[in-house]
Order: sequence, then C-alpha cells, then structure tokens
Amino acid sequence: MLAIFSDIRSNRLKYTLDFICKEHIKCGYTLYNNTEEYANAEGIKINYSVRNMAGLQIKPSPEIWAEGIDLDLKPTIGFVDDLFVQFIQNSILGFDPFAMAFYNLSRYKEYQVHKKDKHGRYMAINDIENTVAVYQRPYLDLALDYMCSKLGVEPKHSFSSVPTLDIDMAYMYAGNIITRRINSWLRDPLKWNSIGNFLWNNPKSDPYALNWKYLDWPNLHIFFLYGEYGMYDKNIRIGYKSFKKLIRKCSEKACVGLHPSYLGNELEDKWQEEKANFEKTLGKRVLHSRQHYIMLEFGTKSTYKQLLEMGIEHDFSMGYTDDIGFRAGTSLPFKWFNLQSNLETHLTIHPFSFMDVILKNTKQYSPQEAAERLEQLKKECKKWNVPFSGIFHNESLSNYGNWKGWNSIFEQVFEQN
Repeated sequence: MLAIFSDIRSNRLKYTLDFICKEHIKCGYTLYNNTEEYANAEGIKINYSVRNMAGLQIKPSPEIWAEGIDLDLKPTIGFVDDLFVQFIQNSILGFDPFAMAFYNLSRYKEYQVHKKDKHGRYMAINDIENTVAVYQRPYLDLALDYMCSKLGVEPKHSFSSVPTLDIDMAYMYAGNIITRRINSWLRDPLKWNSIGNFLWNNPKSDPYALNWKYLDWPNLHIFFLYGEYGMYDKNIRIGYKSFKKLIRKCSEKACVGLHPSYLGNELEDKWQEEKANFEKTLGKRVLHSRQHYIMLEFGTKSTYKQLLEMGIEHDFSMGYTDDIGFRAGTSLPFKWFNLQSNLETHLTIHPFSFMDVILKNTKQYSPQEAAERLEQLKKECKKWNVPFSGIFHNESLSNYGNWKGWNSIFEQVFEQN
C-alpha cells in the first residue's frame, strides 16, 4: 500500500496514480491532502509536494496538472542512470515520474504541433531527443521501475506475447470482380503460378488465404477491414460468403475486432456502418479495433472519441508506422485520458512495438535480418518484463511472392509454449 501526499486534486493526477499503482506496481494507494493524516498513515510514503515531510519527495510539476492544453508545453529532459526521463528536478529521483507518466499516456505531444507523414500520421522522429531515439525502449516503464527501486517496491508487470493480425485483403483473387482479379494478376510476382486462382476464383487455394494453423496461437487478435473498396481500402466485398465464413471461423479461436477503414476518417458515420455490418456477420458485439493504416488523430477530430461513441472498448492502434518502438513510452495497456474533456475514459489502449511492413518496406530487412531484430526486441521485452506485441498481415503469413520466408518469423517470435 502506498500513502501519497499531494496538495493537488485533479482528474489527471488520479488517472496517473491509477495507472502506476494498478498496471505497474499492482498495489493499492491512498491519496492524502491532510498533513496529519499523512503523518499517521501506514505504508510506503511518497511526498508529492514541496513540503518538508516524511517519504520519498517528488516535487510536482504544476504546468502538467493545470486544466486545458498548453500548446507550448515542453518538458525538460535528461538521463538518470542511463534512463531517459522528463520533467527534470533537483530531488532524489531527479525527475517527476507522475508528470512524465501523464504527459506520455495522455499523448499530450500529439495535441501540439508535430511532424506528420503524407497521411497525416504521427512520426517517430517526433520522439528523437538530442539525437537519441528514446522511443526504441519503453522509457516510461523503465523510468517508473527506477522510481520503484527507490521506494523499495517490486514492479508487478510481466512479459507476455501478444500476436496480432490485420486482414486488409483476405484474398488476392477470390471474391473480387474480374477487373480487380486482372489488376491483382498483373501485380502478382508469380503470375503463371496463380493462373488457376485468376481464372477460377478459388478461396481455398488463394495465395493470401489464411492458414488455419495460425488460429491456434495463444492470445491471438485479428482485425478485419470491412468497408467499401477505395484507394486505401482494398479488401474484398463484404457479401462474399467465403469471407464471412473466414471471419466466423476466426472468431471461434481468436479475439476478432474491426479494422475501421481509411475512408471513414473523412466520412461521418462510415465506421458506425462498418461496425454494424461486421457485428451482423459475427452475430455478436464488437469491442476491439485497430485503425487501418494506423490512422490515429487527437484533438478536435479525435479518433478515440469516435471509437467510444461506437461502443469500442479496446483499441490496438498505439504504435509507429515508420519505425520499431514504443509510441507512448509504455508496452502496458492503459486507459485513454481525453485532454479536451479532462476526463479518463473506459477505452483501453493496447500498444504495439513493431509491424511487418515497417521491417520489410521501411527498414528493408531480409527475413533473416527481421527475425534477428525481433528476437532482440523480444529478449529486451523479457528483460524489461513488458508485453511483446506486434502486427503481421495474412499476406506476410502467406509465404508467397515478396513475402517468401516471412511466415517463419511470426512462428519464431511468437512461438507456441
């Protein structure tokens, strides 16, 4: 049990303490603002104030706890025992871990001006500090572990493997009209091997057909694109019987969620329509999602606000589209805090740290190089005792064409125990 004193009373501080105590340390806490009650309290004490009292003293950073969004707020940064930290101060810890946690979990930086790619997405370059790519480690988790070491408390978070699949295009040929099959055939690196698929429209032998063996992987999450065909939405028509059968088969073995379309970022109510159609196919409510193209926006057009209005309770979009790393500084799940309403929500965010297309197309790794890099990341996650989660696609599990050899990477890094 932690006894924490603070003169601050805010939704932000409570949200932060809930995350640290429930997800990180897994212990209870009592927040005091009465000095006498705090002095008589039992448990490990944290004095989050400038008062001279018992306990580990951490000096609060008032700028982060004020209501509203300061578009110019920029925390001081530094390194303590080789760990990247924010909100530097002259104290035993050397930084304010509560302010650091809230700043990163709330994605405060993403409400401010930052660099975006051609799709308007947040880029890893925003998290390079003094030429150091701090995001390549779960820097928030490590900083909170450091705080625990000073308190004499053992963190209770643990390693786990969380394999996830995105089904952007369930089949290369099957379920598509003839013009789309022609386009697929023209792009197919093994054209003559697929002449039968091109002509006969057979889902069972389609190059991208999902091998049922992958459904036996523990803790597997699968997200299906279920929207209209468009420039960035290439899945097959939702009425195709074999596609519906695939979705229902996957839901028997894995946690199945929606992959809201790219088009839905611009058209109001499009995601609601997709979710309704998807739930009709599944015959049950859909509570999990991951944004197609990892299109995630904060501020006035908040993606998370829309997901909550749709009834989504778990989102898996928190990660980079251009590098390996930890976008929120943590690999642990956390609740979304809406900075605009200044309230914690019931939407749980599940971070990921890598994606197959980044390894292959952005990093231009060979399958062997990608396997080695992910094995290294997995070992680091085990050392840090945090979840190891990443994205593959049914194409990268197909062992077909340009994805030859990539299925073995999934099987290796997410080995069944």
